Amino acid sequence: MTSLLAIAVQFLILTPWRIQQVTSWILSTQSSQLDMADNAFDDQYEGCTKEMEKKAPQLLKEEMRMNGLLRSEWEKAEEYWKQNMKKRINYPKQFNDFHGTALVAYTGDIAVEFNRAVREFRQNSLNFHFKAFHYYLTRALQLLSTTECYTVYRGSKTKFYHSKRGSVRFGQFTSSSLDRTVATRDYLGAGGTLFTIRTCSGVDIQAFSTKPHEKEVLIPGYEVYQKVTVQGTNEKRNEILLESPKKMKSTFNCFHISTGNTRVGDNNFARSGRTLPTSQPYPHHLCDNHLFTVWKERKP
Repeated sequence: MTSLLAIAVQFLILTPWRIQQVTSWILSTQSSQLDMADNAFDDQYEGCTKEMEKKAPQLLKEEMRMNGLLRSEWEKAEEYWKQNMKKRINYPKQFNDFHGTALVAYTGDIAVEFNRAVREFRQNSLNFHFKAFHYYLTRALQLLSTTECYTVYRGSKTKFYHSKRGSVRFGQFTSSSLDRTVATRDYLGAGGTLFTIRTCSGVDIQAFSTKPHEKEVLIPGYEVYQKVTVQGTNEKRNEILLESPKKMKSTFNCFHISTGNTRVGDNNFARSGRTLPTSQPYPHHLCDNHLFTVWKERKP
């Protein structure tokens, strides 16, 4: 009979192929609870955009020195923006190269790592090296925002659940698509979740995307859905309807201006009137790039 020690040794000494098998098994069985994503960094920079426009360029340089992924993706996106997009896209007067580059970069290979850092900000704020990127991406969506609402579909490989009580939000930037096939074919796992979402904060960024065929609409993480309906739950996948969207006051606002550093400060909680719960393990919300299908609707 094989000893427990022998089994442990066999488990620890994993070949690359075995590691891939274990990783695939973990991802295939992943599940998560929909909630208000209280650990997420949700700054809307209300009242401090002028200060951030002055501070962010230097902040970006510093973070690019510390974050190799950010540096690589930003440099590629900056070149793509200036050579292929800047002169052929209509955008607001306040919209600048930083905003455009941030949108292009997000549609590249930075989204997964960036959104993970955003979701887990409260537990790891000192190592959050996306401060400038978060500002530029948030500001870009604010400047491009219109009066239109959308009904969107989101395919996820994660199986989500809801307690049937309370509002929810994603807490991170959430991708979407005008093409339903993109959401179901490329992003919906066999045991995952299909979301139907009404959003009034999402922005069509297809013109800024390195993958225009995905017809992407990007939703900021601070949009809250007050009505949650779980539909068609079965062993294969869940279907969840999110409605009654609203833009909620953020837990963090002007965080990098009011605190002067990256520490989680009490001033930000008092500013929003909300209290965060005690630290607890945060589920891996939306770790891969999921997409939606969207139809335009006029805001009421």
